[in-house]
Formats: sequence, C-alpha cells, structure tokens
Amino acid sequence: MDAKWMLAAIVGLGVTLVAPGTLPGAALVLAQESEARAEAQADEDDEMLQEMMVFSIPRESANFYADLMDLDELQREVALEMHREYFGSYRDAAVKMRDVVRSIEESMSDGETDWEKVEAMMADMMKVAVGFIERSVNLGNQYVDDLGALAATEAQQAGHQRVVRTRAREMAVAMSSMNGGLDSGMIDLVAIGRGMDPPVLPAENATGDAAAAQQALYEYEVELGEQSAAFVERALTAFREMAKAMSEGSEDATLESRFEDELEAMAKGISAVNERYARRVHAMLPNELREAWDAAYKQARWPEVYAPGDVDRAFDAALALSDLTEDQRGAIEATMSQYVREVEPANKAWIDAVADLDEARQALGEDSDQDDWMAYQAKNEAVQQRRSDRMALDERFVERVLAVLTPEQQEAMPDAAGGAVDADAVIREMGGG
Repeated sequence: MDAKWMLAAIVGLGVTLVAPGTLPGAALVLAQESEARAEAQADEDDEMLQEMMVFSIPRESANFYADLMDLDELQREVALEMHREYFGSYRDAAVKMRDVVRSIEESMSDGETDWEKVEAMMADMMKVAVGFIERSVNLGNQYVDDLGALAATEAQQAGHQRVVRTRAREMAVAMSSMNGGLDSGMIDLVAIGRGMDPPVLPAENATGDAAAAQQALYEYEVELGEQSAAFVERALTAFREMAKAMSEGSEDATLESRFEDELEAMAKGISAVNERYARRVHAMLPNELREAWDAAYKQARWPEVYAPGDVDRAFDAALALSDLTEDQRGAIEATMSQYVREVEPANKAWIDAVADLDEARQALGEDSDQDDWMAYQAKNEAVQQRRSDRMALDERFVERVLAVLTPEQQEAMPDAAGGAVDADAVIREMGGG
C-alpha cells in the first residue's frame, strides 16, 4: 500500500508513477493537459470535488451514529444540526482544496516540461493535500467528540464508543480507496448489513432469525475498530512524512518502502478480518438473506466488477415499459438468467487478473529490472483484456434485450450508459446543502 499514491489520489491528479531511475529525482509525472472546453472542465471539477469528499461523514452515517447512541428526539435533533454545520465546513474545505489544486495545475500547464518546476509544484501540491487531509480528519474527530458530549447516560456513553470504532473503520476504508494498489479488500461489513432489506445491524444479545449474524457483526465491529484506528494513524504519519520529504527535496526510498510495507501488512490484516467475518455472517444469516449478502459483499469488495452496469440498466428499463407483452417479459427474464450464468466466470477471470497484477505491483522495488517491469506490464494488459471481455459480454446481452423489443419500444428506452458526475447532487445525498 503506497502512501505516495494515496496522497496523489486525494488531489484528483492525472499522475503516473515513474519507474525508478527513469527521471532524475522525479517521483511523479504530470500528464500533459489537453485543451478542454469549459463544460468538460466543470465536469472534471465536479469529479475532483466528489473525490475530496472521501473522508466526510455523510448524513446516513450521522443517523447511524445517533442510532448507536440511542439518542432521544431532542438529542438527535441537536446531533443532526451539528452534522449540518460539520458538513458545511468540510465542503468549504474541499472547495478551497480543489481551487488550490486547479491553480497549481494551471501554473504547470504551459506546454514546457521543466522537471525541476514539476518537482517543486508537486511538493507544494502534496503539502496542500496533507493540510486538507489533516483538516478533514480534525473536522470529523471534532464532530464525533461533540456527539460524545451529548451522552447523558452510561448506555449512551457506551454507544459513543461504538461510534468511535465505526468512524475509525470508515476512515480506514476511505484511505484504502485512495491506494494505488488494486486488491486491498478493505471494506465495511457493517455498511453492507445496514444496506440490506431488511437491515442486518450489529447487536449484542439480539433476538430473531438474524440474531447470530448480528452478534457476529458486533464482534467484527469490536475487533476491527482497534486495527482500523491504528491503520489510520499510521497512514496519516506516512502522509506527513511523504509531504515533508518532498517539500525538502529529501525523498528517502528506504522510508517510503518501510511505510509501504507497514501499511500493506496492516491492510492485509484488516482484509483477513473482513474475509473471515464475511463468511461467518453469510453462514449465520437466514437462507432468504444469504443471496442478498453475497451480492452486496461482492459489489463492495470488487466495485468495478460488480457495480450495476449497462445490462442491469437495460434490463430494468425494458421491464418497466408499459406496453411489454408477457412473451417479451419472459424472453427478457430468460436472457438475464443466461447473462447471470455467463457473467460470473468472466467476473472471476477479471478479479483473478487484478489479484495477479496487485501481486506483481507489490513485488516491484528499487532492485526491479526491465524484465520485472515488462512482467508487470503484461499483468496490466491481462487486466485490461479481462475487463474488455466482460464489457463485450455486457454489450452482447444489451443487444439481446433490445432485440426482444419493437422499434417503438427501443426508441422509448433510455440511454444505458451512465452520465457525468454531479458533485452537488452527490453532496446533497450525503447531507450537504
């Protein structure tokens, strides 16, 4: 797990790691900016702002914190008002961060490749990134501390300790999402349970059909809380040290390697806990919930592979057509059943290729030679091929769904592809104004 990659990710830059020794003193190469229209720039700014919300506490989490503490109606109202203030401060910091990054990028987009200038600018960028991370973490910590001040009973104080553990777990997952590695496996099983219908929430001494799974999730919460807090603190230390070294022109490959090894080991430990409890919860759930848990786990664990795509959108849109005949409905459902059978082997091939690439990435180091880098590139190409295979499969099945429809019905179908990111809409969903 590479702290430098994680720092680069938070500023939303188009950066590429350079092979050791290819450019004197240059750790990162800025991709040359092409001419872009104002609309394209706005979309890019939206995406960057969305990326910068990664450390924020969304309203859904704030509601869950209130549930964990069993706040009464007045306490909950105060807690949610505190969250509105917190979220506004976070968004203001993210907007300022985005504008600073844009300003620095613009100063480097003069068409010249002055590597000393690039290094100096990247050092400034990393200092700004660390400042933003520190600000966002402190805002979240203050909000969680303020929640603790609302606790009026011992039970609510105990609930607040669960909030602290939950926040640490959420932060660890957020940080892992910034990592240059591809297969960290750092997810939040409690979030998966919260998203199920009906929700399966962590609880001690629960009753009902899902009680054993709820107890397992509670034990998971306790076990992972300490590991997550340690990971977050270590990652923050790595961020600070990387930024300091870059700003002083004193990058130390040994220090970087040590940070990477430590974070990688901690991430693997968290991933092992996730995998162990994911199997345990699955086994303890009632039969009718196991399939939903499995699907949600896969989507969280490998989001690019399992996130709903064009086939899902085409399937849902076709079944929603008001003039669909029963024969058409049956044909579409049969087509999707066939897709489910064929897509899983393609998904597994993609996941296996990603795991091979991640293993090859971790094996690279200062002593890597040209053959090592060529092997890594071959693994990377294999991932792209497996991804292309899955996309081609999706395209074929979208065409099969459309083939069942009349020309008029096809005309009524929405575009299956997703649109540009609307950061304002995302932020509103998270609890912002």
